[in-house]
Amino acid sequence: MEFLFTAAEEPGLVGAKHFDFGRLEGRYAYVIDSGLPVGTVVTSSPSAEKVTAVVSGKTAHAGAEPEKGISAIQIASKAINRMRLGRIDHETTSNIGVISGGTATNIVPGEARVEGEARSFSDFKLENQIRHMRDCFQMSAERFGGSVEFTSEKSFTTYNILSDAPIVKMFRRAARNQKIKVTTRSSGSGSDANIFNENGIPAVVLGQGYSGAHSEQE
Repeated sequence: MEFLFTAAEEPGLVGAKHFDFGRLEGRYAYVIDSGLPVGTVVTSSPSAEKVTAVVSGKTAHAGAEPEKGISAIQIASKAINRMRLGRIDHETTSNIGVISGGTATNIVPGEARVEGEARSFSDFKLENQIRHMRDCFQMSAERFGGSVEFTSEKSFTTYNILSDAPIVKMFRRAARNQKIKVTTRSSGSGSDANIFNENGIPAVVLGQGYSGAHSEQE
């Protein structure tokens, strides 16, 4: 039995991504990272991509000559307003999580930066959502006479472990000895299990029963 403690999971599974998986001898991995009830096994998780849009407008004095400016924040806000966000369908979600821009209230903002993500159990749907987000920014920039630099980067790749796979059967036997009821399900969250599976080590996530993740009530 081996124990692996990874660093910086929250910013993007950074520790797992930089680990040399050739150092492990184990054939399977159980990732302790879920607020689901004890006995729950997460057997599938989506792919995710992070998106960044740097919007460029034109600065001007907001009181004296606003007509000469192009608001990068307005471009960004109009783009976001056009987007499909939240739960797109049963496989796909999308979110805008970070917005920054401008330097003072009396200056038409010449730059704005927007960061977000999209997730899906279908890589086809994921790419469609990324394309849709890119198009929203580009159309908004063209409308107001600005420009945008849009980039996307894969965060992690989907996995799907069958409910009768050896790794799940092994957990069922252990849980039965402790009189714990086992359920399998999918999750919209990413975890180190995504990276284990990418590296050829079948992995599932086990529930610990906590709640209120990413909130003050966690």
